[in-house]
Parts: sequence; C-alpha cells; structure tokens
Amino acid sequence: MSVNGNSGDKESKPSNSNQKQKPAEKEVNISWNSALETLIAEEAERCSGLSWLHNECEAYFAKRTNMIALPVIILSTANGFLSGSSQMIFGDASISSIGLGVVSLFTGLLSTIGSYFAWAKRTEAHKISAIQYQKISRFLTIELSLPKKERIQARDILKITRDQIERLMEISPPIPESILRRYKQRFKDRQDVTHPEIISGLHKVFINKMEESEKQIQPYVKPEFKLPSFPLSQPKSSVSSKLSVGSKASTENVVINVNSPKEK
Repeated sequence: MSVNGNSGDKESKPSNSNQKQKPAEKEVNISWNSALETLIAEEAERCSGLSWLHNECEAYFAKRTNMIALPVIILSTANGFLSGSSQMIFGDASISSIGLGVVSLFTGLLSTIGSYFAWAKRTEAHKISAIQYQKISRFLTIELSLPKKERIQARDILKITRDQIERLMEISPPIPESILRRYKQRFKDRQDVTHPEIISGLHKVFINKMEESEKQIQPYVKPEFKLPSFPLSQPKSSVSSKLSVGSKASTENVVINVNSPKEK
C-alpha cells in the first residue's frame, strides 16, 4: 500500500522542467500625439453619427409599435365589454357571437404580428444603443478639449474606446435602409465630419509613418558645471621646502651678481 501511495504522489506532482515560464510581454509606451488625437476625434464623430441613427430607429419602431399596440388595447377592451352585453345590444345571440369572434380574431392577429416583428424590443434596443454611443462621444469630446497634461493616459483612453465600441457593435440592432438614406440626405454637405462606416460601407485606412519620416528629437540636457578641485591648504613641510629652495636660489643670484664686477 505504501509503495502505491508513493508512486501516486510522484505521478501527481508535475516536474519543474516541463513548466516553462512565459516571457513577459514588453509594454509599449503610448503617448499623446497628433495621430492619436485625430483617431480619437474620428471615433467620437462616428459615435455621434451612430447615436443619431439609433435615435431615428427608436422613433421609427416606436411608431410601428404604437400602430399595433393601440388597436389591440381598444379592440380587447371593446370585445370584453360586448361579450357581456351582446344579447342586449344585438338581440340575436348568433350574430353577436360571430361579431365577437371576428373582433377577437383580428385582435389576436394584430398581437401576433407585433410579437413576430418584435418592434417593442427593437425600440428599446435602439434606445439603449443611442444612449451608449452618445456617452462615448461626449466622453471623448471632453477629454480632447482638455490640455494634454490634464487628460487621462493615452493607453487607458485607447483601451476604453476600443472595448466599448466593439461591445456596442456586437449588441446593437441593425439599422433599416430608410434611416440610412435619411442620414445621407440630411448630412450630405458635412464633409468635414467623419461619418459611420455603415453609411459608405468602405473607409480609407490611415498608416502612421511618423517614425520613418521624422526623427525623434532628444531633449537638450544642460551639462552640470563643476569647479576644478584645488587644494585649499598645503602641508607645512612642502611650504617650508619651497621657501628654502627659493631663498637659496635668490642668495646664489645675489652672490653671483655681486661678485661679477669684482672679477672684471
């Protein structure tokens, strides 16, 4: 039993040699620049356009929802009232039953059509998408209006923008062709604004070539000025030796100068 237990423990423990450590990913330093600001501004304009589209879709489907819901409410109420007093109004029970059956059939048909097209759900979905796109557009607009030192980090705003827009694109309902034509007709003269990709279907991809064309200029760092080190005091022995040497040389010069005329 002990042998089997030890063998099981050995098999359950993974060897350290098989566990390979993954190399740490190198973080790329993302800073604010003109290309990033242009990209964020274009995304803010696209989100504003998508918010307008979803607002129009909300009104479009809300109108159709009301066209179905209001007749169903009126006919259901009338059918309930007439079912209790049909003999008093019509007199003949067969005629009243046929009339009530027709009204019930028409009411059920309208209700089934409304539930099949799900106009009420589409209205609510477009409303949520319009609000979310408008929030993103307002957030990016406010951040770009601030000075660079007061904004959030470029890496964070890029991650937030990418994640939020991708999430909304996945959950947003489709936009009808009539709303797209209305957008093109209304904003056909606004060429200074970046429109959503769903309007044209294609868009030009921008390639950032700043690193190839422009060299990164290193900031000038002023060198530190250091005073040369001079000895403030010298030992007495060295000073006395220099004085003695100097005195000997001066006495010799004096002797030579004094003795020179005598020799002449």
